Amino acid sequence: MKRIAIFLSAASLAVTGMISCEKEPDTEAPVPVESVSLDKNALAIVLVIDETKTLTATVYPETATDKTVKGESADPETASVDENGVVKGLSAGETVIFAITADGGKTARCDVSVLEALSGHGYVDLGLSVRWAACNVGADSSEEYDAARAIWGAPWQLPTKAQVVELLETCEWKWTEMNGCSGYKVTGPNGNSIFLPAAGWIQGSSLLEEGSCGSYWADERWSHMLDYGEHLYFNGNANYFDNIGMPRFDGASVRPVVGSAE
Repeated sequence: MKRIAIFLSAASLAVTGMISCEKEPDTEAPVPVESVSLDKNALAIVLVIDETKTLTATVYPETATDKTVKGESADPETASVDENGVVKGLSAGETVIFAITADGGKTARCDVSVLEALSGHGYVDLGLSVRWAACNVGADSSEEYDAARAIWGAPWQLPTKAQVVELLETCEWKWTEMNGCSGYKVTGPNGNSIFLPAAGWIQGSSLLEEGSCGSYWADERWSHMLDYGEHLYFNGNANYFDNIGMPRFDGASVRPVVGSAE
């Protein structure tokens, strides 16, 4: 019995010695890039000529060894992108900005629309009687909103009832999201589109129905009560011109229009 015990102890020592002699690796194995994303998704950037906005790329996993990303523009004459992700509108049109990882060539994309501008505000020709502003008054991008009654100056104006009805009846309306903001993508007969966010409406100091409905002023007063204003109303199930209106002291979004492109 003693010999067996001694033999086992010796074997254990031999195994321990073998393990202790193995050489530890000098460096850890590199962690490859699996994917890359951008902070703004497709159709998220609307610029006017000479305007800039910044895209931020995130590489996954966080432990990836080489997180180098470069930007490329499918049409550098329409919009450029530099090494810091700054996108600049150069001429009216549409293009795609790609983020490409140095490791593995993983890509993310962002569609970019560069618009003509009037008084510094971009507009979209939907093929209708007027051109519609790309953003609400007080907003810096099409998915943002602000019910403040700011003034852009002539020739910008609130849409008339006829112009709102034209938008409703002539365009295709699709409930969607842009950068987490719900609203309608409205596409005109010529294929161009604008995004109307579901900004809700303001009563007193309270913002109501944000993300579920949109209320946009028209340049009309309700004929029965002049302190009521007519407006465009929509939610995820319906969109229509409300000729009964809402009190003019309540707050609604403002999407200006300007004369036709002709």
